[in-house]
This record gives sequence, structure tokens and C-alpha cells, in this order.
Amino acid sequence: MPANGTFADPLGALNFIRELLASGRNVGDLTWTRLTSVRSAIAQIFENESARTRLKSLERVTISYAGPKLSDVETMPTCLQYLMAWFRVTLSVPVESLHAQTRPNYEVSGIRLEGSDFQASVELHDSMAEVTVNQLSRRVSFPKLGDCDLLREELSIVGVDPIYRRCIG
Repeated sequence: MPANGTFADPLGALNFIRELLASGRNVGDLTWTRLTSVRSAIAQIFENESARTRLKSLERVTISYAGPKLSDVETMPTCLQYLMAWFRVTLSVPVESLHAQTRPNYEVSGIRLEGSDFQASVELHDSMAEVTVNQLSRRVSFPKLGDCDLLREELSIVGVDPIYRRCIG
């Protein structure tokens, strides 16, 4: 896997991880761990009771990404596949990806959640995110974590990560 967190064959890599899980091994992936801060920012939106009541009215999630254009779903980078799976598993809403900008490496650049009476977004920048809920915004620090930090975070999980297992299918 290159240092940028992408696999040359993302589908093959995910199938390999699935095989390891099926054989009884406990497996983690630093690509999944890199998404922890993004997933936390989204989850925090719904800590508010008013926002939580609107979860059922969500109609669509759009994930914007920067990177090479995708030719098909089999070349979709693992980070996008994980994030899309996480939304499908946790919210059961349609999820789509949107190519936002061409760059050599894949990066999630933003997430938009839309419902009939609710809109929220998380726009990602270098070391911060701007979280907007129905026109109210706040900024959240997202320090860049190196592989050692990510590995430490992954190893701090005792046992199986049930959400990861559900997302990897």
C-alpha cells in the first residue's frame, strides 16, 4: 500500500481483509482509522436532540472527494468505500460520491447530509473541518496523524470493532 493510504487494487485489498476476517483473525486497517475524526464529527452533529429527531428524515448523503476520476466502482479508493459503507450501515440512506477536484491522491473533501427539513455538511481542510448544521457553523481541529499515531489508536481497541466489521461486510 502506498504511503497515501490507497491500494493499487482497492477491491482486491478489501477482499483480502474479508478473507482474513472470515478465517477468524481480528483485522484493522489504518485507512479506516484515518476516517475516525470524520466519523466522529458527523456523529457529534446528532448529539443534539433536535438534530437526532431529524435522522429519520435524511434522504441522501453526498461525499465529495479530490483525486483521479473514478472509472468504475472497483477502482473506488478504500477510504470512499469505507465511508459510504459506514453511512449505509448506520443511517440506511442512499450515499453517492461526487468528484470535486483532480489531485494525484484520493482525499475526502466534504460530506453533505440532506433531508426534507435538515441539512448538514462537513467541509474538510488541511487540519480542520467546518461543520455546518442548518446554517450554523463551527470549526473542529483535525490534527494530521502519522502512521504511528494511527497504529496506536487502532491497537487501543480491545477486541473486535463491530462497526468496522459491519462496514466491511
